[in-house]
Amino acid sequence: MSVKFKDYYKTLGIERNAAPAEIKKVYRKQARKYHPDLNKDSGAEEKFKEVSEAYEVLSDAKKKKQYDELGANWKNGQEFQKPQGSENYSYQYHGPGSSRSYTQNDMGGGFSDFFENIFGNAGKTGSSGYKTYTSSQTMGGIPPIQGQNQEASIEISLDEAFHGTRQTLSYQTTEVSAEGKLKQATKQFDVRIPEGITNGSKIRLKSKGGQGHNGGSPGDLFLRVHIRKDNRFKVDKFNLETDVKITPWDAALGATIPIPTITGKISIKLKPGTQSGQKMRLKDKGLSKGKDKGNGDLIAVISIVVPEKLSDQEKKLFEELSKVSSFKPAC
Repeated sequence: MSVKFKDYYKTLGIERNAAPAEIKKVYRKQARKYHPDLNKDSGAEEKFKEVSEAYEVLSDAKKKKQYDELGANWKNGQEFQKPQGSENYSYQYHGPGSSRSYTQNDMGGGFSDFFENIFGNAGKTGSSGYKTYTSSQTMGGIPPIQGQNQEASIEISLDEAFHGTRQTLSYQTTEVSAEGKLKQATKQFDVRIPEGITNGSKIRLKSKGGQGHNGGSPGDLFLRVHIRKDNRFKVDKFNLETDVKITPWDAALGATIPIPTITGKISIKLKPGTQSGQKMRLKDKGLSKGKDKGNGDLIAVISIVVPEKLSDQEKKLFEELSKVSSFKPAC
């Protein structure tokens, strides 16, 4: 009996000189895409068997060498004559290490006749008189498939970022039911946000992502943290910036003024002749960098403001100042 020659490299979409790590990486991606628990499209199950068969050969050094020596003289789809002495063989097709095992009957049969033509004499005789083959590779049959990593976002206040907080996270995800059907599910759990978290940071929550299949472990959840806009401060990683408004006379004469910080107000002393736009750095008054790592700084940006309305006395004083002052700003 003749069968069609199978190009396993073409099945996986790789070059003939692909390294073992690349072969494994490509197979994992294809297996996850076509796994019958995850993909209910017509033809997905057959495609899954094809890529699994290709990986069974190309991941095993001996089988790969035997296949490569044979394949050099054949093209995909050509009539291939079955070698002599390989009759009466069957191949057990199942996923090792799984709470739910698949057999070749579950999948509508084992690997192809082409596979058995080449590797049919590699097994050992079973009780039925037929030679039986079990994959030597964990990934050879239906593998346990790890759940996909997922990402969610959470918004916290600036004070929560400074002190740390614990919040309840709730989000929607898609899971596969015991009957193999996709369903919407709500996940909810408490998450601790550590002090010193910065805007846009990611927190990895192990095993809180997508469900695993066929005995595979769950994926991880990556939680992206956003700090809510604060009316008091601008955030630049661990540093904070705040605008401080002062009067013209305080700027000219110098004064002690209050400055807001995230833990309360403090007083600082202005030098005479302080200019609008001048920045003052208050060390260690920013966000926490984490336990025993200190804090960022607080940048106070000075803004000189003038009164919108003047009393008669204030007006007279400003008029008198304009007459006696020799100060003329450069244009």
